[in-house]
Amino acid sequence: MIRFFHFHEEPSFGGIPSPADKLLTGTAIGLAGVLLGVSVAFTQTAKGPIPIHFNVLGEADAWGDPTFYLVRGGLGLLTVGLCLIASRYPQLIHLPVVLRQETAVQKAVKCRYARSMAVVCGALFLSLLLLCRAYETEASWKTAATALLAVSLFAVLVVTITASLHVVRTG
Repeated sequence: MIRFFHFHEEPSFGGIPSPADKLLTGTAIGLAGVLLGVSVAFTQTAKGPIPIHFNVLGEADAWGDPTFYLVRGGLGLLTVGLCLIASRYPQLIHLPVVLRQETAVQKAVKCRYARSMAVVCGALFLSLLLLCRAYETEASWKTAATALLAVSLFAVLVVTITASLHVVRTG
């Protein structure tokens, strides 16, 4: 029988990834591929300086070389990759809560949230690339790109808080 996702990714604590875990991993890997493709495409088609920093209102306030698309995409790939590595090794995951003795269930929950964070971080870096492109091309969808960035940042906060609460409650 052919498996849809076959990554041989049993976590180091011996747990078996659920279909949801495999879906999160596949989504994160897909987002990493999109990040790579978008950053290369945007670098090749850039026509001048691109925004590299945004103020608190989401407006571009610093401009730089188009190769910064590759830097931002590379940082996104690195972040997604580190989250996926952490999802296999729960001892690498540190939440803002104190755990006396971690159970296998808590480790599995931490691994699930590391996979979730990989997806959220992939979306965050993709939204940054899109926001840079919107300002570079003076597109009419700057507001939508800014909103996508805000939603991605909020999702990072939500995943962190939810993971912390869930791990504590399963203990």
